[in-house]
Amino acid sequence: MSKDKDKIIDIISGIEKISFFSNITEKERPPVSPVPTETRELARRSYEDFVKKVEKAKNKALESQKAVDVDGARLSGVKSGDIWHIDKDGIIGRSFEPNEGLLEGLLQRRTERVADPDKDVDLELLLKVLSFSQWAPNATNEQPTKILIYKKDHPSMDKIGNLMKKALEERIVPNINIRNFIINKKRETPNFLPDISMKDLTDMDDKKFSSYRFEEMSAPLNELPQTTAKLLERNKIVYENGKYYNKLNDGSKGSEYTLKDLLLNDVIFTKGMGKFFLKFKNTHPYLIVVLRKWHYTSLMTETLYKYGIQLPDVGEEFIDAGFYSDYLALSARGFGLSGVVKTGPMDLAKDELTELFIDDLKEKLDLFTTLLNDENNLIKDKKRLIQMEIEKIFLIFNGLKYGLEAMRCKEQNRPMRDQLIVALKRGEVYVPATFFQLGYPLIDPEERIKDPRQGKDPLDKMMILM
Repeated sequence: MSKDKDKIIDIISGIEKISFFSNITEKERPPVSPVPTETRELARRSYEDFVKKVEKAKNKALESQKAVDVDGARLSGVKSGDIWHIDKDGIIGRSFEPNEGLLEGLLQRRTERVADPDKDVDLELLLKVLSFSQWAPNATNEQPTKILIYKKDHPSMDKIGNLMKKALEERIVPNINIRNFIINKKRETPNFLPDISMKDLTDMDDKKFSSYRFEEMSAPLNELPQTTAKLLERNKIVYENGKYYNKLNDGSKGSEYTLKDLLLNDVIFTKGMGKFFLKFKNTHPYLIVVLRKWHYTSLMTETLYKYGIQLPDVGEEFIDAGFYSDYLALSARGFGLSGVVKTGPMDLAKDELTELFIDDLKEKLDLFTTLLNDENNLIKDKKRLIQMEIEKIFLIFNGLKYGLEAMRCKEQNRPMRDQLIVALKRGEVYVPATFFQLGYPLIDPEERIKDPRQGKDPLDKMMILM
């Protein structure tokens, strides 16, 4: 059989597995609200039946003077471990056993940053991880999440890394000069260089700015405690008599640490991040692109605008994306996988990445359309499955195009909100929100550090009773 036919068989097999998994797990999902009236009625009946079952078990325990257990897993929405105990005196208790997925993930605190690129995650396990992620809270009473799954051998994995590196070099690195650096630090920390105001900094011309010789000034590290802590931890500086100095290779004290040194530290870090993007596909075998849907509810802030209250253009979609990523991370931990969330890198190249996703979806759309029109025996009984896939892809394909148009309004000096309303009238609108990398963690203890506690700080340092 040709390679093309093998590929087609793999594709259809994957779709069938996803469809089968979804249909099976849907039956195991608990009835939740808000849901259609029919489902709410089903939920009410299920609860009433369960109460009757517990009452029946209670009577049985009293009569037999033996404890009776009732499995409550189906009602509570977990696959196992929710047991209702009725003792011989009719007293009802309830206990939970450890369960893989979210519950198990909550018990684990791990700091793996790199996964084994040569160890694959099979589709069945991937689907389990993603099914637990659907428990994430959201603001629109649905799951306004779509996900694109890229494997490391997909040609776009290289392109994604290159696009992010290019965006970093074109939009961040050129702006890291001493003037912008000081202005940004001043904006973040008003006491940074307290003898000069923000207005003076922004108003002065280049000649006057140069006369200050900022590069030679001592870096006010006392105003940047987090930066200072990192520099000390990495053995880049030495503290002595209230001043900070460069640490030489032999460990001795060098020249005083200046603003130029601080700027160089940021440049080196930024360029190093760009090089990391080029290895994007090598750090984890799976890349999950989380897309979020814009809603008319996001535009409710329009009413507040009338009263002079300015809110961001985007509503709660990106907050939802954060929730989803959190649950995805917990679910990954619960199944023993490593997961890394990347939002900042996506923001750097959002437009270019969206174009890439649109192109990839178009290619997928063309492939499935060709399969649908093919009359050979290979797909004769799979046409409905292929048709459903085409409809799903077409929805996201158009949704990303509408989202891209709305995002580009600022560059074109057009009101983003107005364009978003137009896009929403045309159909559903999607925007890339975050990346999630997934894979088996490396076994090397240098790369995989476990902390069995709930967190680094003890509870007594975290809480204050009022």
